[in-house]
Amino acid sequence: MKIRTRLTMSAVVIAMILEGPRPTAAADDAYRAWENALVVLPGGRNITMREALAAREFEKISPGTVTVIYLHGSTGMTPHDPTQFGKAGFLVIGPDSLKRANRPVNRTGPTGMPTFPEATGYRIEETRYALIQLPTIPHIDMKRLVLFGHSEGGKAAANWNGPEFRAVIMTGWNCHTRDSYYSGLKVPRNTAVMNIVAKKDNEISSELGSSCARYLKDHRVKEVINPDGTAHWMNNIYLPDILRFMRDNTR
Repeated sequence: MKIRTRLTMSAVVIAMILEGPRPTAAADDAYRAWENALVVLPGGRNITMREALAAREFEKISPGTVTVIYLHGSTGMTPHDPTQFGKAGFLVIGPDSLKRANRPVNRTGPTGMPTFPEATGYRIEETRYALIQLPTIPHIDMKRLVLFGHSEGGKAAANWNGPEFRAVIMTGWNCHTRDSYYSGLKVPRNTAVMNIVAKKDNEISSELGSSCARYLKDHRVKEVINPDGTAHWMNNIYLPDILRFMRDNTR
């Protein structure tokens, strides 16, 4: 979104709320996130997308394996969750958003607004690019896909409105933001949705709501884990629940 420099800061914020932050001119480089993606093979071995393609690792994967598209948090890729999913038998592909050109870490500024409001738009584009690439990879079952996002990635996952995924899981995100464009849940009602977030998560605002529950009333399959506390990352605690949910909804 282009904003003339003479606009006041308040006008900028109002424009962002009404129109929603949009990717900049650099947003056509989603391929960088894909080419630098973390790949975790069934069994738990971590390699890069380039290494996986060069070694033809995808051809060794059993047909019908569930593929998880993993959207990391704002500080970048951490291998813990993807590795655990791989050890459980899933194929995990995590586009690395911070490998894109001029892509800063998105932080919460002094006013409570994000320092890089384009981040969610970037993550959605990276998901879209992944879906374009997946059919070109051997043994990827396009009918057995899961979208998993944590924190910033969870916000993007909550805003994915396509029917491509059998299940969408958001952790460290409660579907509430003052940036109204990305507030709420856009996941189709016939897609299974899981939400894991503490009631007073210390990394996101809980003033407007502590979970995505209010947006899931009409979803056929949903599960919300919303414990007391302030922890932002609880995926290690609830790993069995996450794995069960992914398995149950990709059979």
